[in-house]
Amino acid sequence: MSLLLQVEMIVLAVLLMFFIVRMVNRHSFSVKKALPWLLIGLILIFISIFPTSVAYVAHKIGFGFTINFLLFSALVFLFFLEISDTTHSAQREQEIKTLIQEVSLLKKELHERDKDGK
Repeated sequence: MSLLLQVEMIVLAVLLMFFIVRMVNRHSFSVKKALPWLLIGLILIFISIFPTSVAYVAHKIGFGFTINFLLFSALVFLFFLEISDTTHSAQREQEIKTLIQEVSLLKKELHERDKDGK
C-alpha cells in the first residue's frame, strides 16, 4: 500500500469519526448507534497504519486476496447492523402498537365518563 493511500485512509477515517461524533453531539445520532461506526473508523486507521497485518490475517483465514477478506468483513458488518436495526424496529413497532391500544382504551373510558356525566 502506498504512503499516499495510507494517508488518505487515515484522513477519511478521522473525518468519518469526526462526523459521527458531531452527529452524536447534535443529538441526531445515538451513542449506541455510533459505536459500531466509530469502531470502523478505528479499524480503518489500524489497517492504514499496519496494512500487512490485514493481509496476514486474510491469508491465515484462507482468503486468496486481501480485498476479498475486506469485502467479506464489510458485508458481515453490514449484515449484523441490519439485523440489529430490524430487531430494534420490531420492538418499536410493538411498543407503538401497545401505546395505541392504551390510548384507545383511555379515550373510550373518557368518552364513557363524559356520556355518563351528561
